[in-house]
Amino acid sequence: MRSLISELTHRDSKPPDRQIYFVHIPKTAGTTFLRVLYESEPHHLIYPNAFEHSIRNGGRYLLPQELMKKEGIRQELARKKWIVGHFSYGHIMNLGGDPQMLTFLRDPFDRTISEIVHLKTHHKNYQNMSIGEIVKHRHKVLGCRSAIAFGYHPTLNNVEKALEHLQACTFIGLTERFSDSLKKCNKILGTNLKVTSRHNEGSKSLIRDVTRDHEDEIRSLIKIDQRFYEEGKKIFETY
Repeated sequence: MRSLISELTHRDSKPPDRQIYFVHIPKTAGTTFLRVLYESEPHHLIYPNAFEHSIRNGGRYLLPQELMKKEGIRQELARKKWIVGHFSYGHIMNLGGDPQMLTFLRDPFDRTISEIVHLKTHHKNYQNMSIGEIVKHRHKVLGCRSAIAFGYHPTLNNVEKALEHLQACTFIGLTERFSDSLKKCNKILGTNLKVTSRHNEGSKSLIRDVTRDHEDEIRSLIKIDQRFYEEGKKIFETY
């Protein structure tokens, strides 16, 4: 209700001077960050607002191709300060303008395990698969989510270019230092996000099932994302 009232009341409000795109990499506390955003910012300045995300879109982000099919979407997005989704760097650049980019990075091994837990818990196609089977089935994306979000493609071997895109972010937060990240984000972006500790949403109940072979296989998959994480940590310490 709050989000609907905010939209109706401010429908003709002035567009923001500069937009902020939140690149939500799966299993990096992005959903928690979105909640913080909803608690801290007027809903008419956020796309998707709480109503759109939770009710209209069934608790998910529209895929970029779905989003761009919506009538009048460019004009709608132009009125927003915050645009949130599982965007890639390329999607954001295609929308034009001079956006600021924000993202969170997480230790790649922990992030990958968390995604495996999520798949087994929420996707029926994976519920009866072993950890090893999921790794084999999802190996092309499972260990390089962060790199893919910033334009990495294995066939192009364009790691350095993707790292340049990451470095172009106005702010990079770290999941493991969520509260510190919010404080630094407020300083860098001039925002007033409510500082909170990260909600523990991801179960680690399957960690006991991760064998040494599984660990070795996962660590061989995350080498690219490990580079991104290490670069992100270095940038984080400069804020």
